[in-house]
Amino acid sequence: MEAKTKHFTDLYRMVLADGTVHPKELETLYQIGLSRYGITKEEIAEVISSGEIFHDEPTTEEDKVKTLYELAQIAWADGKIEESERELLRNYAIRYGVIEEQVNTLIDKLLLLAEEQTDVNEIINKL
Repeated sequence: MEAKTKHFTDLYRMVLADGTVHPKELETLYQIGLSRYGITKEEIAEVISSGEIFHDEPTTEEDKVKTLYELAQIAWADGKIEESERELLRNYAIRYGVIEEQVNTLIDKLLLLAEEQTDVNEIINKL
């Protein structure tokens, strides 16, 4: 499995986080896969139908922020944030090296930016 597809499975975890697969979450997942990773609809369907979950750790700070933001976008896609989605974001942030005291502030900011539909490149440029 290609690295881009492995990374994509991390995003799919967010769709599953609250136990309900909302159509808006899937739509956001497909949109991110197609536009940012060049993954075809067929590849996305294959990842989803395979049930296999891989983890592909981003190596740069920029990629870590992008991944966290994409997770926030998927979490926000259905218009509400469940505690399980917030907890998944928190776990990824800590895994990516965010200081525990700053995690909740970062998550709140990313969710606000996702709600406002801020372009990911704008977020990266602000950092």
